[in-house]
Amino acid sequence: MSLAESYSGGCSNLLENLVHQWAERDEAAATAYAMQKPAGEERDRLLSRVAFTRAKENPLDAAKLVAEWISPGDVQNEAAIS
Repeated sequence: MSLAESYSGGCSNLLENLVHQWAERDEAAATAYAMQKPAGEERDRLLSRVAFTRAKENPLDAAKLVAEWISPGDVQNEAAIS
């Protein structure tokens, strides 16, 4: 992740995709990584990827993650729909 952060050039898509893949293998670690980011759109987008993965096994927990940890707005709305 550090390497991706260094070379992403401010493009969050790379980090989002990596967190999504990571969450499919180790959701707890991917969640911890996303949660350590400062509050804001980047963290919200990362958490939305974790929530998407979590929804496959536990939709209620995914909905709680979206409602409690993602800031209200477009990213939260998209995460809830997904």
